[in-house]
Amino acid sequence: MNSELLSYLKVAKPKEDHEILNGIKQTESDYELLKDEVKQIIPNWVKHMLIDFKIANLILDFKFQEDEQISIQFNSFKQIEDACLNMYPGCAIFELGYIGIGEDPTGSGNPYFIKIDEGENPPLYQIYHDVSDKGEEIVKQGKELISNKLSDIFKNQIK
Repeated sequence: MNSELLSYLKVAKPKEDHEILNGIKQTESDYELLKDEVKQIIPNWVKHMLIDFKIANLILDFKFQEDEQISIQFNSFKQIEDACLNMYPGCAIFELGYIGIGEDPTGSGNPYFIKIDEGENPPLYQIYHDVSDKGEEIVKQGKELISNKLSDIFKNQIK
C-alpha cells in the first residue's frame, strides 16, 4: 500500500456528528463472499484498506477546492460488488476498470470511484449517474475529479 495513503488511514475518523458511522473493519470472509469477477479486479491495497482499517461505512467530510466541503461514505466489499455489478453508473464503467468505493451520503446519487490502473494512491472521481447508460459516455461526460490522490481526502478531512 502507498505509504502516504497508509499514514492517513491510520488517523482517519469521522466528525463528531458522524460518530454513529465510525467505520468498520471488513474480514477476509467478507472478501471471499464476493463474486470472482469482482475479486479479480479489486486491487490488493483496497482489500487491505478495508480489512486493516475501520473504513467501510465511514463517513468522511473533507475540503474540496477552496471553500467547499464534500462527504463520502466508504463502501464495504458487498457494496463495492453491488456498485460494480448492479447499479448505475458502476455497472456501465466496471469493465473500463472503475470500482465504486463510496457513496455520497447527502443523497445525490452520484457515487465515488477509483480507476484500478492508476496506482496505489489513485485519483478519486465522482461519477454522475444520469449521463448515459454507456460506459465510455459516462466517463467522458460525467466524471468529475475530486482529488488527485485518494490520500488527499484524508489529509483534508474536516474533524
